[in-house]
Amino acid sequence: MIRHNGILSGARYCSNVYFIIHKEYLYIGETGSHPAIRWGSHLQKNGSLRENIRRFDDDIDESEDIFFASFSVSIIDSEHENIRRLARRAVEFEVHRCFYMRSSAFNEDLQIVSRADFPARHSFSFDPASFACAIFDEACQRYGTWKSERVSGSI
Repeated sequence: MIRHNGILSGARYCSNVYFIIHKEYLYIGETGSHPAIRWGSHLQKNGSLRENIRRFDDDIDESEDIFFASFSVSIIDSEHENIRRLARRAVEFEVHRCFYMRSSAFNEDLQIVSRADFPARHSFSFDPASFACAIFDEACQRYGTWKSERVSGSI
């Protein structure tokens, strides 16, 4: 049997906010490189995703599907190079806030295993909270589609 697992495209170096959902665990992160590179490090034996899941469970169940979604935030890349990571972290923090304010938006009881520290105050050419809400809404919609396709056997 052949099953399509999705397509991931994007530049090698660009700003991304991503979501990983495994069983009932949610990890939200940011990266300035291609998300596949970051996800690989999360899945390594001592990767931060695995370490954070071990606080609640034994480890990743490698026989279970894992949902990965990444959202390129190109407006961050228009910021000065010295503050791009700060801008990504500001958006990541706001996405975490969106989850805490609307955790039922995924239509599942998810336990967040990532954390985002409050970023240093800084002015950007965009509003991190607005972009975070849009990213969060899109992630919820994509997860719902993925979940329903999985249940129906479409994927």
